Amino acid sequence: MRLLLCVLLSLALLVAYLMEDEACVTSWREQVIGVVTPLLYERELRIVGAMVLSRKQIESMLPFAYSNVWWRTHLEQVPQELLKSPLVSAAEVRPCAAVSVRCFELKMEERKPAFIAVMSDASKSWLVGQDGGFIAPLTYKQFQDGVLKVLGEDGKNLIVVRGLWDGQAAPDEVKARLSRLAEALKSLQLSSGFIIREVVLQDGTDIKVRFDNVSFPVVFELSAESLPELPQKGSQLKRVVLELGDSQAKVKEVDFALKKMAVVRY
Repeated sequence: MRLLLCVLLSLALLVAYLMEDEACVTSWREQVIGVVTPLLYERELRIVGAMVLSRKQIESMLPFAYSNVWWRTHLEQVPQELLKSPLVSAAEVRPCAAVSVRCFELKMEERKPAFIAVMSDASKSWLVGQDGGFIAPLTYKQFQDGVLKVLGEDGKNLIVVRGLWDGQAAPDEVKARLSRLAEALKSLQLSSGFIIREVVLQDGTDIKVRFDNVSFPVVFELSAESLPELPQKGSQLKRVVLELGDSQAKVKEVDFALKKMAVVRY
């Protein structure tokens, strides 16, 4: 309907121009601009899948200065800047309906943070994805305040990782180490039934893990050879915790890094 009205106003403007009626031309021009401008530059954007990024942040990475006609004819180009964000893994823009001119829907997937990597300099922390890729830095204040305030429910089960990077290892090496760590921790959580809160990468291949509802830290070996053994050791940990009962508060550490047995240190 708006398009039809725009066409009729344009024709009226042309007739007035041909009649050399300046006042009429000016009036009709203003009416045409009043109809065309909203049609071309005002839009409704429906966003689906945003959890961490705010609408304001998302819109700042979209070409809002371009017309709706450009958006309709360059749908693949619209989210290109958004896709450069380390928080975004996928995004596509489509019209809300086949005949829609001003309404667009943005479907996006955000990279889900799985870890908070605390660097050798404890004042620097990073959100890290499940794939081991670094997503975004956390300020010291954000880390101290707690990630629930930063990420809401998305920060509820993040695992703090310490000792991951000393500032010298190559990024690909760090990512590979994190990828292996993610696989190991998933296996330990499933087999033990305990949620992991913190991991410290020690010298060599050992990791020291802190679980919810377990008062002592637990040491495991993290190597390609040891990964298949982790489900069994997770189940062993569950049995050890049950056997210790209320006396687990006396335990300083349990070491599963040895091949065949767990060492309980008091």
